[in-house]
Amino acid sequence: MPVRMRLGFMLTLSLFMSAVPLAIAAPATPEEQLVDPAKNGSLEKLGPWLANLYEEFQRSPDKRAFRTRNPVLNVHGGKVGVDLYANDPVGLQRSLATLGAVDIKATGPLVSAQVPVRVLGDLAALPSLKFGDPVLAKLRVASQGSVVSQGDVSLGSDDVRAATGLDGSGITVG
Repeated sequence: MPVRMRLGFMLTLSLFMSAVPLAIAAPATPEEQLVDPAKNGSLEKLGPWLANLYEEFQRSPDKRAFRTRNPVLNVHGGKVGVDLYANDPVGLQRSLATLGAVDIKATGPLVSAQVPVRVLGDLAALPSLKFGDPVLAKLRVASQGSVVSQGDVSLGSDDVRAATGLDGSGITVG
């Protein structure tokens, strides 16, 4: 093979090999793009819930009146409840106080607090933090009583009640 062909082949091969990892590493779907910063970025210690909350806050035009669109996250007064696992519990508690967190409670390496949403990026950068999760809000408490749902029709329960008069009275479930 002439030197010129070998050189061209090597150049083509090196360009191809450098492009392949980029194609594999790039998030392809919107879902992957959404969680990629939480899995691989500076917020990875906070996980996808808190990372997305912080990014939503950063994009918010009015930071003072910020409200998350995520009903699962309980944000009140600009603060979110977090459960944290510490590398250094005492250092993490001091850092949380410096960042403006309130209601800081610790049991061994487990620390909980109400942290301002605006400092979640700073929280993720703390060397004393191993990882953290949000305290999720209760969306709805199930009520007792009669409930009509699509499952009632799909299972044919309505037909059985109409044909037999059975309604489940006096039967304990669970």
